[in-house]
Amino acid sequence: MTDRPRGLLPITRSGLVSDPRLESAVRRIGARHGMDYLDDDAVRALFTEHRRRLARTGRTRGVIGILLMLVGLLWPFFVQAHPSYLVASDPYSGRSAKDAISLGAAVLLVVVGTALVLSTYRAHMRQLRHPRLAGYRLVLAAATAHGVPVAHVPGWLIGQDRDGSRPRAPLPHYETAPAPAAAVAAAPAAPAAATDEQLPQVPEKPRAVAEYERVADQGGWHDETGWLLLFAGGGAMLWAATELDSLLPGVLGLGICTALAVWVWTTGAAQGRHKDALREQARAYVRALKTAQAAGSVIPELSPQLRALIDD
Repeated sequence: MTDRPRGLLPITRSGLVSDPRLESAVRRIGARHGMDYLDDDAVRALFTEHRRRLARTGRTRGVIGILLMLVGLLWPFFVQAHPSYLVASDPYSGRSAKDAISLGAAVLLVVVGTALVLSTYRAHMRQLRHPRLAGYRLVLAAATAHGVPVAHVPGWLIGQDRDGSRPRAPLPHYETAPAPAAAVAAAPAAPAAATDEQLPQVPEKPRAVAEYERVADQGGWHDETGWLLLFAGGGAMLWAATELDSLLPGVLGLGICTALAVWVWTTGAAQGRHKDALREQARAYVRALKTAQAAGSVIPELSPQLRALIDD
């Protein structure tokens, strides 16, 4: 049984064969890279294999390199603070030799750590530029150029981190050749309509999913604001206790800030529960899209909010 990765494929065979020019281009790309990109199971196996390889590539080596760099940068401070390093003001005490040894050890650690980090980065980029992954990125670029929808482009495939940083291996530019006029005139429209009727329908996006896409990136500030209000109330109480003869203003300030903090937290909790309910419906919609894609439907491009749920 094929080990399938979580989430949707960016595009399936149904979408790649929907345009004869795109299908021909994909076959040429597959022949060039030794991979049948029209075989969905083969693409899923490719994703599983290389996603695991990218996750494992140089992880331990990179961590060791970063630790060595940190130790090398902090080494002189630790050495100079050690009691055995404190020497008298005698010019012949050998302090200059100790300085040289300390600096040399620090430089060596930084150089070795930097070499390990660079080696890890190069190994990751080499794995990211694997010919079959490069070929699939070209397939996605060709599909986009031919106007065939790509549901999503996985961040790991283009070397993009979760923070939305610039991809290290973006989709290449693909130029499409104009379709011959004679072929366009001779192409019958009836078979395409029949094919569309045979394909399963993509599930319609529920209103709750559209609402989730709208509110998914909102919020996240209630906890911080509530604590800031409490600190402000505590500051008012401290100010009243030290600067005024009466604690009444401080008590009033603390009470108001506490009431506002409770209101902010309550509002945030209610919004969080609402968003969680919408997120569950959005996950169900993504699962329905996955089922429809497995049955042969062409999935339209997903919003960033839904793409973030693919791996959930």
